[in-house]
Amino acid sequence: MRSPSRIRNLIRIVLLDVFWNLRVPHNFLYQLFISAVVLILFARINESKGYLEVLVPGLIALVTASTAMQGLGGTMSVMRTYGFWRTVRGSPISTPMYLGGMVFSNMIRIYLTVGFMLVTARLVLDYHLRGSLVFIFLYVALGVAVFGALGLVVNYLVKGPQAVAGVLNVIFLLMMFSSNTLFIASLPLFKSLSLVSPLTFLTQLLRDNAQGAGLQSGWYLNMGALMACLIVLSAAALKLAQKRVEEA
Repeated sequence: MRSPSRIRNLIRIVLLDVFWNLRVPHNFLYQLFISAVVLILFARINESKGYLEVLVPGLIALVTASTAMQGLGGTMSVMRTYGFWRTVRGSPISTPMYLGGMVFSNMIRIYLTVGFMLVTARLVLDYHLRGSLVFIFLYVALGVAVFGALGLVVNYLVKGPQAVAGVLNVIFLLMMFSSNTLFIASLPLFKSLSLVSPLTFLTQLLRDNAQGAGLQSGWYLNMGALMACLIVLSAAALKLAQKRVEEA
């Protein structure tokens, strides 16, 4: 009997978070349209042959990372600021269940954004996806879990909740410039960062799939590295969530 109850609770958390965010529809519409505008803008700036196969997967990876990090880390920092997290901790819903619900709700919003980007790329830029759409959404789901966990780890490690968004932005910018998402990093520092950035592995998985080479030899390395990031960051996030003492 407990398993169906847990599933129902998870569904309730997901729906509640999705509908809560839809109460401010201009935020979601802004995310949809800004991603499409950035896609078109970069495509018009660089019209070289084959750049769309670099650009589209790179933007999908960036949207996944940014939205997941801020969607979980940023939301939890607000909950810490106003004391909402103590209410959740005192409810019958377990911490892993609640965090899992937030991951799934962010996944839904990112799926909608990615879908809108792909439709825009096809209709406006005549972009043809050579890989599997199913694999794209599987990689996005994995990316949401990884970067959501990273956002939570930052949220719990940064003492001042108001500083969490700024720290997340710095981390995101470092990953964006070092992970070969929109361009190839040439500085030695960024090249070194790319070796440990989960955004590098997600971008490469999406790019290989988009180019029709999804399961070549590099797939195992990129998937293994991303799964390792997921295990380490999720374990750290759960441990910190259970031990965190909320500020008054």
